[in-house]
Amino acid sequence: MPWWRIDFDDFPSLNKMRCLFKIQDIPCLSLVDMASGQTIISNACDLVREHPDGRGFPWRPRSYEQLMVDGLLDKDGQLCDYSRIQGAFKALYFAANWCPPCKAFTPELREMAGRICSRGLKFEVILVSSDRTAESFEQHRGAAPWLAVPYAQAGRRRELAERFGVQGIPSLLVLDQHDRLVCRNARAHVAEDPLAQAFPWQPALVQELAESHRHLLDEPLLVLFVDAEPEEVRFAREVLTPAAEATQKYRTDQADLIRFFIGTESEVAEQVRETAGVDDAVPQLVIIDLSLGHRFGLEEGVALTPDRVAEFVERWRRRQLEPTLFDTP
Repeated sequence: MPWWRIDFDDFPSLNKMRCLFKIQDIPCLSLVDMASGQTIISNACDLVREHPDGRGFPWRPRSYEQLMVDGLLDKDGQLCDYSRIQGAFKALYFAANWCPPCKAFTPELREMAGRICSRGLKFEVILVSSDRTAESFEQHRGAAPWLAVPYAQAGRRRELAERFGVQGIPSLLVLDQHDRLVCRNARAHVAEDPLAQAFPWQPALVQELAESHRHLLDEPLLVLFVDAEPEEVRFAREVLTPAAEATQKYRTDQADLIRFFIGTESEVAEQVRETAGVDDAVPQLVIIDLSLGHRFGLEEGVALTPDRVAEFVERWRRRQLEPTLFDTP
């Protein structure tokens, strides 16, 4: 393989690459736009097999809106237009009939969907199947006659998984009435809230960094470190909320996903601070990407205002900030 390579014994670089591209299985071929540093496709192995001549390269995934143009199968197997469910909450259900955990979860999801609809909410489940045969796909739809992406459209189903970073099944995520992603791990919420009393399980835009957020630490985080006094926490929330609200339009784009947190004295906040090399000064605003070992800090002496925070986030989104590097765990 006469290509550029990372030396086998360069474990720090290998680990950073695995974290950056969230590698779980091999072989894995990730395509990156080197001009922007953004991942185009997290795993293009199937695409290489399907298009050995390189047709369509670099296979940039379409937007969610573009992926829905071709319509969906209704419960009778007829193709219907996506506009039919405009204004409804949608749950994208990535599953397969051959998958035992999916078979166990599907009845729970069916019951929960019924409860949500009984309250008068417009709610639709869209099956994005990983079934291996058309017969298995039809059996799957028979167990839960929801809307579905047609079995024959394998590329479209794969693009949806790529668009939302789905790497395993069963996986359930919720979009709001405007097709914005509001809950990425809805499967856990179905188990914890089977009556769907907190549906659509949309997290607060600005949260205090806590143990329950540990699973999010491999994603870009904006953290305003402050003292734990209530007035300081209230100030942090007021300063961060406008920028958090403004980023909602990017929530279906993995490359621009960033979460807003207030860092006080929790164990997780202290761990993030120590890992990223953030000193003890407060208040202090930083964007941290633990998977890359990148830290971006607001310039010293700049007053913390909602406008300053929004400008800081926009500069990060446009790749206009120079990172300070640190060693990833």
